[in-house]
Order: sequence, then C-alpha cells, then structure tokens
Amino acid sequence: VETLEVFQKEFGAAITRGQGWWWLEFPYALVGDMAAAWFDDPEILHQAGIMKRLYEGYLALPDHRPSSEIAVVVSSKQAYHTDSYSPANTVHSNIINHMIPKMFKAGAPIDIVDICDLPRLVTRGRHRQYKLFYFVNAFHLTGAERDLIDRHLKQDGRTLAFFFAPGY
Repeated sequence: VETLEVFQKEFGAAITRGQGWWWLEFPYALVGDMAAAWFDDPEILHQAGIMKRLYEGYLALPDHRPSSEIAVVVSSKQAYHTDSYSPANTVHSNIINHMIPKMFKAGAPIDIVDICDLPRLVTRGRHRQYKLFYFVNAFHLTGAERDLIDRHLKQDGRTLAFFFAPGY
C-alpha cells in the first residue's frame, strides 16, 4: 500500500507542476524472479497503467510546456553491464540509488531522459528546452550517440556534463 501511495504522490506532484516523470528503475524484468519485488503486485501494475494513460494524455495537451531546463540523461542498458543493486559501494549503485534521487532536491526541476530516447527528443525539437544535459552513466557511447550529441546537443549555448569516465 505504501509503495502505491508514494507512486500516486509523485505522479500528482509531477502532473501539477508540469514536470517530467519517469519511474526510474533498472530491474531486469517487471515480474518474476529477476524483477524488483514492488513491481510484481497486480494492484500497483493496474494503477501504473492508469497513471501512464493520464500522464500521456497530459503530455498531449496543446498548451503543455515542460518546465525543466535540465535533462539528466541515463542509460538504462548500463544496468546489464554493471550491478546497480550491489551492496558494495560501486559507482553505478551510487549513481542509481543516491545521486539521481538527490538531484530532484537541487532546487531546479529536472527531467530524466533515457539515452535511447535522445533521437526522438531531437526529432520532436524537445531538446531545445534544455540548457543543461547531465549524462550520469554514459560509460559507453555508440558512434550514432556521439554524432547526435555533437550535431544537436552541443548547440545554442547548452552545457553538457558527463559524470565519471564518459565513453570509457
């Protein structure tokens, strides 16, 4: 019950403040042995579907203007190569479990963007709203990702910051 109440609270806060909202989680599956346990609940999955439909309807409104000028770019695929749930003090575990949650308390609204969604963001022109792109786990960048960053994101006075060994 508490997990569902937190999801509903975060959903309400995001939609009423015009902020981006993404359920930042890197489970290996949504249900089953490899899933984070809190997503294996039928009521949470049902409510998540309702919230997703409402949020997509909100994003489709003609006057919708996201307020964030900071995009925190994550690579969800990095979880397959690093252990984000490790009890050890690993870099990726700290990024996922400590750094990103604290970024929401920075005083400026942020959007969380998966690196694989950057081409769609550019195609729609939505990248222009951001003054800062902060890449938190860009440990590997493909040639296409590097090209997109060079041609579209490194423009118009934007700042790009890469945390810990970009492209390593």
